[in-house]
Formats: sequence, structure tokens, C-alpha cells
Amino acid sequence: MTGLPDKGALGLGAGGGIFSTICCSLSMILVISGIIGMATAKGFAAYRPYTTLLSLLLVAMGTLMLVKRRNGVCDISTLGREKTAILTIGVSFALVYLLLTDKVLPVLMKTAKAVSMGG
Repeated sequence: MTGLPDKGALGLGAGGGIFSTICCSLSMILVISGIIGMATAKGFAAYRPYTTLLSLLLVAMGTLMLVKRRNGVCDISTLGREKTAILTIGVSFALVYLLLTDKVLPVLMKTAKAVSMGG
């Protein structure tokens, strides 16, 4: 496939990036909303390597399924023809992951700390 990347590839990569940070972002949202406390939220951070690994595996499986659905088979030659889709998935995953971990999570953490301290 040549030209612009399709929505399926973008969605797959972005979804993987979101899923990989869900252990931390979800816990901060729960603290801010008052559902759990800060001590409980910190416990979720231990699961971050597992959610990141699981999301990478799911993105890889989704990529293979996308290539197979388009071409009827998934082998080295079809992977070569699908360079744009594969690059789109990888780049969108990395951008969403970095955006969430470097920009969004620090803001959520500050807000959650302020809420848990009562101010």
C-alpha cells in the first residue's frame, strides 16, 4: 500500500499507546475523582512494564492481522508491501506513548497529589 496511512493503522498504533499507559493514567484519574487514594494509585505503577509489554504484543498481533486481511496472507513479501501501514502503526504508538508519559501523566500526577492533600 502506498500513499497516506489508513485509519485502521493509526487507530491500532494510537490504541496500543493508550493501553500501554493505562495502569498509571487510570489510577491518577481515579485519585482525582476521589474513588481511590494516592497510596493505592502508586501500587498500579508496578504493573506498567506488564501493560506496556501486553500492548506491544497486541499491536504486533493487530499488525499481522491487518496485513493478512488486506493481502489474504502474511509473509515477508506482503510485509514489504505494507511498509506504510507498519510504519504508521509504530510511529503512532510511539508518539501517543511518549505524549502520555511525558506530558499528560505528570499533569495528572500533580493534580492527584493536590487532591489527595486536600488543596
